Amino acid sequence: MEIKVFGSPSPISELEKAVGQYALYQFLLTRIQPQRLLYLAIPNDIYQDFFQRSPIREFVTEQQVSLLIFNPKSEEIVQWIN
Repeated sequence: MEIKVFGSPSPISELEKAVGQYALYQFLLTRIQPQRLLYLAIPNDIYQDFFQRSPIREFVTEQQVSLLIFNPKSEEIVQWIN
């Protein structure tokens, strides 16, 4: 699991970095432990405000990024998305 908080002023820049890291980790993980799944963990507010935008949602789906949505205050998982 790769946790991202999207703390910079540019969520697009954060997404670019996160997806690049995710792709690298996915590549390596499939060669080392192919049975394991990789998730990009993001706070619920970022998911609701940014990831629900149509172009971002389509991009994440096309890139086959699995998401784990969490509430940072309660430290609870809100949703798993494959």
